Amino acid sequence: GKAMSQFTAAAWVSIDGTGTVGINDSYNISSITDNGVGLYTINIDTNMLNNNYSVTAMCQGSGTDSAYACLHGTMSTGSFPIRVRSGDNSVYKDADEVMLTIFGDQ
Repeated sequence: GKAMSQFTAAAWVSIDGTGTVGINDSYNISSITDNGVGLYTINIDTNMLNNNYSVTAMCQGSGTDSAYACLHGTMSTGSFPIRVRSGDNSVYKDADEVMLTIFGDQ
């Protein structure tokens, strides 16, 4: 088994957020749910011990179009919702790639 510590990511995922949304690669993520343009739920394989974990997110847009991801709603021990918005914050959008890293107690 792998030794876990406060310095080890509890989970991470790289998502293809365009077309048929899917997971490019991941650790401790069971699935993602596509809730519409720019809206996703990330489902954690082994639940966190509490809702006080940390999620760091970034996006890769296409061309000169930028995007950013943030939490959108309530986190639970087994999942959390994110949204991706255009760089000017005007609309939800699907990003070419959304990357998330989760730290916390498991």
